[in-house]
This record gives sequence, C-alpha cells and structure tokens, in this order.
Amino acid sequence: MVRSLQNVELYVILSPRSDMDYLKMAEEAILGGADMVQLRVKEWMDRKTIEIGEKFREITSNHKVPMIVNDRVDIALVLSADGVHLGQQDMPLTLVRKLLMWEIAGASIYERGQRLKLQKGSSFPKGRPVTRFIGVSTHSLKEAIKAEKEGADYISIGPIFPTSSKPELKPIGLNSIRQVREKVSIPFFAIGGIDQENVGEAIRAGAERVAVIHAVCSAKNVRKATEEMRRKIKQAKG
Repeated sequence: MVRSLQNVELYVILSPRSDMDYLKMAEEAILGGADMVQLRVKEWMDRKTIEIGEKFREITSNHKVPMIVNDRVDIALVLSADGVHLGQQDMPLTLVRKLLMWEIAGASIYERGQRLKLQKGSSFPKGRPVTRFIGVSTHSLKEAIKAEKEGADYISIGPIFPTSSKPELKPIGLNSIRQVREKVSIPFFAIGGIDQENVGEAIRAGAERVAVIHAVCSAKNVRKATEEMRRKIKQAKG
C-alpha cells in the first residue's frame, strides 16, 4: 500500500456503468495501476452500497490500495474505508473529523476489550481498521485554502476542463493548479475532464496527482486505459 497520500499519482473514482460489473471494473483499474480508488455510487440504495462495498473493500485490501468513499461518512465507517471524500454541500469537515476521532477511540476501546477476553496462549486480535483520510472537493483557490485550514488530508481542485460529471460547474483552467500549488501545502489532485490526451498539461502546470472518472470508467478496456494514464503521467513528469 502507498505509505502516504504524497505517493499517490493516479486516483480513480469508480462510477457504475450498465455494461460492466462494478467490482470487475474496480479490480481492472487497480491492476492497471490506480494508486487509490473511490467508491462513488450516488444512485444506489444503502443496502446495495454496503453489500457491494464490502466486496470492494476486500479487493482493495488484497491489493493494498487505499479505498475512499464518496460523500457518505457513515458508509465509510461501516466499510472501514481508508477515507471519505466530501463535496462542498456535504457534512462539514470539522464534524466529520469528530466522528472519525470517536471511531478511533471506539476502536481502541474495542481492542482493549478483546485483549481482556483472550485465553492464555491464544493469538492477539488486530482490532478494527479505522477511517483516516478526509478529502474535499474544491473549485477555487479560496475553497482550497479553507479546506486545508479546516484539516483536510487532501483536496481535489477542478474542474480543470469541461466534464460531464459536473456539467453545472464552469472549468477553472490550468492556472488554478499553479495557484493551489503555490498556496496549499497538503496533497491535491487535479480533476475534471482529465484524460489521456490532456493529463500532461495538468502535470506540466504543476499537478503531481490527478483524479479521473470517465477516462478510465468509460473505456472499453479499463485496465489498458489506466495503464495508459499512468504512462502519460510518468511521461509528463519526465
């Protein structure tokens, strides 16, 4: 597993499609080189999200790739995801941080309780994994600075280019990458309309990391699309 968000270059946000199994898509993206993946299933009911999410979590754990849950801190906690990603209209980051701190405290209590129950000679339980990262979608330098001050572990900045994922948002362009790189110290991901053809522009503008949806999820061959994205990133970085 990547030891730090600083080491993540390619973050694949997995959006369902009707002609491909969601879990197969996730594994293909990981096998293609995704450093981190996000469970993004806005149209699913909670029960389905949890049932598929548990299998999704198993895949990411097996491949040692961080798993992030979009929007839903409750689902992230239930699945023991590595992180949760918040939009501008989601639960405030400061409140989410409190929930995660309570969960960490609960995990510690749980582990101590299990320790007391051990019989002589039995193995020690590892305890529950806990959700650690909070990411925030930002669409301006002002929002990016605010997210960092409030304690975000990472942010996304965009949309850099026009995107069908957020058609209501006006692209903010490559200069936003330069501004965020200069003013924000936490890891950031350029996002929005980034594909294999223009990812080099984002990297050369100062992005060390990118997040993509359609460039991978809409591809006929998800693994090859992910591999090509990684190749283009490395090429642009020289």
